[in-house]
Amino acid sequence: MTKIIKGTIHGLGKRYADGTEPMEIWVPSDRANGLPYSNGQRVPVSLEIGGDFYRAGLRATVKNSYVWISPNVINGAGLPEKLAHVLARAGFKKNDKVFLCIEGTDIALKAASSF
Repeated sequence: MTKIIKGTIHGLGKRYADGTEPMEIWVPSDRANGLPYSNGQRVPVSLEIGGDFYRAGLRATVKNSYVWISPNVINGAGLPEKLAHVLARAGFKKNDKVFLCIEGTDIALKAASSF
């Protein structure tokens, strides 16, 4: 059964060498029921964005009030990419509200406007 959770794309303030701001996808911890996270551990997940699939990491700590998808992903060819670049190619930007459609460790990112 698919679980749908609302999240937000957050910029991290710093910049990569190409000027792009690193981004993460945050879900408040109190709304993260259904995400396969574990405090203090990086949990590997499959992430679908714009029809493309990536290996990503889901993180959480007891000190943060949110669960997040890390800013680095691995594409289908096994090459590292920046989540910020992947999001931009799919038409997402900083502060966008998104939905995460979750089935186990498979997560599909959808624009909030598509619901």
